Amino acid sequence: MLVPDRSVPRVARYTWARQWKAELYAGAVDGILGIASFTAMRSLGATDWIAALFVSIGQILWLLAPMWEAAFARFQIRQAFLWMGMAANAPMLLVAFVDDDAVRQGWGLWLFAAVIIVAAAVDAAYVPHRSALASANYPIAVRGKLFAMLSVLSRITAIAAAKVSGWLLDADFLWLRVLFPVAAICGLLEHWTISRIHWHRDGRPKVRTWGGMSTALAASADAWRETGRILREDRAFFVYEIGFLLYGFGFLMSNPVISIFAVHDLHLKYSEWTSAIGLAQPIAYAVTILAFGRALDRFGVVKTTAAAFGLLTVFFSLMPLVETARQLNACFLLFGITMALVNLGWTLGPISFAPPGQARSYTTVHVLFVGIRSTAAPFLGVWLSRQIGTRSVFVVSAALVALGCLTMLRLSRRPR
Repeated sequence: MLVPDRSVPRVARYTWARQWKAELYAGAVDGILGIASFTAMRSLGATDWIAALFVSIGQILWLLAPMWEAAFARFQIRQAFLWMGMAANAPMLLVAFVDDDAVRQGWGLWLFAAVIIVAAAVDAAYVPHRSALASANYPIAVRGKLFAMLSVLSRITAIAAAKVSGWLLDADFLWLRVLFPVAAICGLLEHWTISRIHWHRDGRPKVRTWGGMSTALAASADAWRETGRILREDRAFFVYEIGFLLYGFGFLMSNPVISIFAVHDLHLKYSEWTSAIGLAQPIAYAVTILAFGRALDRFGVVKTTAAAFGLLTVFFSLMPLVETARQLNACFLLFGITMALVNLGWTLGPISFAPPGQARSYTTVHVLFVGIRSTAAPFLGVWLSRQIGTRSVFVVSAALVALGCLTMLRLSRRPR
């Protein structure tokens, strides 16, 4: 049963009972947005560089996470989720206006790209804020288990949303005028639902009172100073971030290249692509995260992350051998297992290292590193694909992720 038992502290059971509904909506959003890059290239005339832009720009804007944080500080801590939801999802309603004429004239692609990038950019504020809620309301002893249970629920709706989207888009690509506004509505419902959760008083983060743009700039400067302080004083967390930097650079290099590979090398239909990214991957992800959420509570975030990077190295090593949609599905089963473990390490790693009350600061450091590696890695991956071929990019990614794995293994041997 995906329901916490009585051994779970009361505050965690209260939070989970409300958050699981938000995760169902989040899964629908993920399932539809997960095919955005493929849709842009296959039906809207996007170039390979647009695929890199989809990956890069939204995450580069994560460098502005401290400014977002200060901007939302003017709102009551629960209301911030509502404003984030409006900023991320309301623009997606505009996709309803992307018709045949818009595609022919070219502005349909740019409108589509803009709203997807905005949705990704607001994650810079949403991820640290949601992590702070998890740190406040989920005791560390049960955090991995409960996160795994929530992830399984979101993947169930992600599978359904992705497969339905694939079938509809194969029939007529203009179904995107319906699907992406539906994702917007689900995203708004997700944020509204999570905004109703009361924060445990002792875990609430301290924020700067908003006083205009000067506040945002001051908050950003404070965040960079705090980043430097945390990395200087917490050497173990510094090594953890270096390992994630190596993994992230390799992963982001191949992220747009996988879509390019599916469109131009394998010539997949929407239904075939969603079978890989929307069925094989999330099923493997859900099974793995449910099985290993408890393992993280037992073995720790560093060893779990090292295992994830090791498996991801195998995935990238196998990708150059893929020739058919069926082989891609098999690889994406492994990819789902891998990303379940990576997501545990990515989401729970910073708050596992953070002292009490500093979860959002540590998560902000983590997010800033994502922004740094996103400035170059996706574009480098596309450039390399044109120089040495898409399959060779996967080999380079495998080497970088392997270095990240070795870094985590060395860290796991350090006494805490």
